[in-house]
Amino acid sequence: MVRLIDDVFKNQKFIPEQMSEFGFQKTGNTYTYEENFLDGSFRAVVTVENGKVDG
Repeated sequence: MVRLIDDVFKNQKFIPEQMSEFGFQKTGNTYTYEENFLDGSFRAVVTVENGKVDG
């Protein structure tokens, strides 16, 4: 079974220099993006470490 996050990012290329333009924060070798949506009912957290996306 394919995870949704893998399907969403399957055609994306990891370019570290552009991560901050998309709202990612860098901590060590990990880039993290966090956002609340639907009036705070949900929180999305996406991490990229060594080019591998997880969430």
